[in-house]
Amino acid sequence: MSARLPDDDPDSTDALAGILAGAFAHPEAPALADGTSRPLTVGQLASRVRAVAGGLSRQGFGEGEQLRLALGPSVTSVTLALAAVLTGGSAVLDRGGRLHARLSGTPNAWVAADSMALVSATLSRHSSSSRHPSTGSTAASASPHPGVGWPTPDRTIHVGAWLPGVPRTALSLRRLASGAMFDGTVPTSDHPAVTVLRTTGAVTHTRADLGIAVRWLSRQVGLESVDGLVTDDPVLGLAALSVGAQWRIGPAAPGRRDLAKVSLVGIAGSQVEQTCAALTAAGSTAGVVVRDGPISSDLARRVVAERRLFVLSGREGLLPVAVVSGAELVSFDGPGALLGEVVPGVRVLIDGDRILTRGHRRDGSLGAVDTGLRGRFAGTTLVADTL
Repeated sequence: MSARLPDDDPDSTDALAGILAGAFAHPEAPALADGTSRPLTVGQLASRVRAVAGGLSRQGFGEGEQLRLALGPSVTSVTLALAAVLTGGSAVLDRGGRLHARLSGTPNAWVAADSMALVSATLSRHSSSSRHPSTGSTAASASPHPGVGWPTPDRTIHVGAWLPGVPRTALSLRRLASGAMFDGTVPTSDHPAVTVLRTTGAVTHTRADLGIAVRWLSRQVGLESVDGLVTDDPVLGLAALSVGAQWRIGPAAPGRRDLAKVSLVGIAGSQVEQTCAALTAAGSTAGVVVRDGPISSDLARRVVAERRLFVLSGREGLLPVAVVSGAELVSFDGPGALLGEVVPGVRVLIDGDRILTRGHRRDGSLGAVDTGLRGRFAGTTLVADTL
C-alpha cells in the first residue's frame, strides 16, 4: 500500500518523505484545505497522493518526467505535485499566464489543467491557427505561439468533468486516482523535485533542497503540529505540512471566517496593515509572514507591537533567499533594510550590489539569476540597500 520511502526519519532532508511518514504517526490530524473541497487529514492526503502517483506511474510517468501544473494553488494542485515527485518525476510551476504561455520552455512535459482551461486554450489555438496557417501544418496541430508545443492528448490530464474541446484521449484525474496506489522505489533526495519558471529563467530544487529549507523555515517562524496556516505561498504551505500543521490554501482576506482559528498567515507586504486589522477584529493572535519583503522598520514596529512577524525576501524558485523576524527588524539600526539569514540550501552571490541566486537563464544556460534585490552581506546576514 505504501511506497518505500528513502528515509522515515522525521528529520529527513526529504520533505515528501516526512509528509508521507507523518500519515502513519497522526493520520487523523487536519492537513490540507482550500475552501472549495472537503478538507483532507494527513492520512487522506497521503492516500490521495499515493493513488494519483499510482495512476501516473501506470501511464508511464516516472523518473525524469515533468508535470506542468497549469492550475492555481488548491488541494488538487498540491496533490498532483506531490504525486509527481513521489514517482521520481518533478513538478513544474509558474506564477501565472495563459495555458499556452505555460507550455513554453517545457515542450515535452506532461500537462495538468482544469477542463475549462483546456477548452479555452483549444479554441484559442484553432482560432489563431486559422488566422495564421503554418506551411505543412493543419489547424488542429499548429501552435499559436512560436516554440510552444501542444502536449499530446495522452500526456494531458484534465481536472474536472470531460467537456467538448478537451481531447477524448486526455487522462481524467479522477480515473488516474481510482486504481492501485503507488508502490515503487522512490529516488534519492538529490533528484529534481520542483522547477519554477520565472521571467528571468528557471530554478530547479531537489528533494533535499526543499526538505532542508522547509524544515528550517518551519522552525524559524515557529510552526508546530497543532498550528494552522493560511497562505497561498507553496513553500510556507510545505513548511506547515512538514511538521504536521494544517495548510489552509488561499489569501488571508478580511472577513475570512477561519482567521480566528489559525496561528499564522502568509501575506503580501502591501496587505500587512489591512490583514492585521482583520486579525484583530476576528480576535486572532495569529502571527504574520510577509512573503515578498523587505518591509520598512517603521511598519515592522507597528506590527510587532501586536503580534509575531516574519519577513521572507527574494526568491530562488520556491525558496525565499533570506528570512528575518520582526524583532530583528526593529532592533536593526544600520543603513538599508535587514533581509536576514540566508535560507539553507539557497546559493547567494553578490555581483556589485546585485543579489543573485542559481538557476537557468532564459536561453537555458546554467548560471546566476537576478533576484531583483540590491544589497550586501553584513557578517552572515543580508542587507538590502533600499526597500
